[in-house]
Amino acid sequence: MVMSRFLEAGHYPYCPHLTHFWHLIYPHEWEKWLKLDLEYLKVCDAYFRIPGSENSKGANIEENEARRLGLKLF
Repeated sequence: MVMSRFLEAGHYPYCPHLTHFWHLIYPHEWEKWLKLDLEYLKVCDAYFRIPGSENSKGANIEENEARRLGLKLF
């Protein structure tokens, strides 16, 4: 898994998909979780987009925000 490799390399990745499990016990609308993701981006150094996510509305919004924030994009 890509995120595990980042962690093993000494980085501290945030994976927005993990909110899926949080949602199971603390349900909220999609927009609330997206807002959380966008807040985390403010303290990130880079943005890595998982290949194959080209049609993801949320990933598109996150990537645009990462660009606006001037993050390194991978």
